[in-house]
Amino acid sequence: MRCGKVSNRFRSMSHGDMRQLKRGNQTFLCVLLWRSPCALRPGQEGPFSLSLLPSVRTVVPSMDAAPFCDVIAGKSGAVLSAHLKNALTAPTTYFYGQLFHAAEVQQLPADEPHRALLELMSYGTYGQLSSLQPSAQALVTPVIRKKLRHLTIVSLAAATRQIPYALLQTELQMPDLRDMEDTVIDVITEGLIGGKLDPLARVVDVHEATSRDVRVPGDVKALLASLRSWAARVDATSAQLTDLLRDADRSEHAYRKESTDVAAETLMVEGRCKMELAAQFAVTGTSMTTFEA
Repeated sequence: MRCGKVSNRFRSMSHGDMRQLKRGNQTFLCVLLWRSPCALRPGQEGPFSLSLLPSVRTVVPSMDAAPFCDVIAGKSGAVLSAHLKNALTAPTTYFYGQLFHAAEVQQLPADEPHRALLELMSYGTYGQLSSLQPSAQALVTPVIRKKLRHLTIVSLAAATRQIPYALLQTELQMPDLRDMEDTVIDVITEGLIGGKLDPLARVVDVHEATSRDVRVPGDVKALLASLRSWAARVDATSAQLTDLLRDADRSEHAYRKESTDVAAETLMVEGRCKMELAAQFAVTGTSMTTFEA
């Protein structure tokens, strides 16, 4: 979504206003936020930003390259290269792990351009693009470059709940702030991550993130460490909750005991008062019935 379109469509909106926006086959809630002046381009009418929050998500085309595994079965040579090129340039395909590990691909030399680019798309980030051989870099189209930037954002979102703008601009190699924000908005609208832009704090708040392909065995060790850390935090939280419940039970028991004691003491005081009143009435010759009346 470009600034000019936003300016015309949401001209009447004020800060914090929300509207629904259709983009492809998804519906989003658009929240207009004031943008810092440094993010403005010449000719823009005023500072603004859109935060897209998924409202209704419908079924989207598969982002996995698994269908291409059947296509390349038994293929080799130029035919295999052509199919791999089609898979790499497919606009809605992002996850290539299964295709990369297909027997036909694994039989290719490690430095074969299509295999090298496929491995980068499966596990790498945009910053690693320059490490490819020139023959592999020659295969990089604008679509592949765009998808690799999107996957880089997914990797960052999986690592932290708040991504600084500066880190995004560095990792995506996008010095232009507006272009970087447009890229993040595209990633959100495509359902790769859930979150919103905060131009004032200059961060992207991440609510959820799609998981990328896991490299065996390297990524598995990191994943296991992350799961063990999560399990330890769960155990610690569970222990804290157990202690809180135990303290609450003690407090409730003490409160009930105190209430019972107060009620018993109240009855005793009432009894003593009645006895004292009865003794006084006996001395004065006045009955309690007359007094009560």
